[in-house]
Amino acid sequence: MDNCFLVCVNFALVAKDVTATLQQKGMGRPLVAATQTEAIAALQTLTGDGVLRIAVVQMPPALFAASPLHTVLKVLGVPVILLDDGPASEATDMVYRILSLPFFTEDLERVIVELMHKS
Repeated sequence: MDNCFLVCVNFALVAKDVTATLQQKGMGRPLVAATQTEAIAALQTLTGDGVLRIAVVQMPPALFAASPLHTVLKVLGVPVILLDDGPASEATDMVYRILSLPFFTEDLERVIVELMHKS
């Protein structure tokens, strides 16, 4: 089984930090993209034994809800963490959580643990 995670973040430094944190948490092999088009293309590379464990996406909740990436991740049933630079809010769709930028590594780790216990 090939465990993977998706990081779709347009700031390279943030993407590297998120990727390192997810690898330290044992989430598997990273699929890293700067845009949702790149993210969908990366997801299409998953083979039959590939399991996407979590996705971290930098996008406002309203845009994410209407995006093709949301549709793909929802079909896959993948827990999603949204990174948003707007005011802090809770997602109404409990399939994903929102972290406001900037955030600490500890904040990301806490949300990962919460989401993994729900799935």
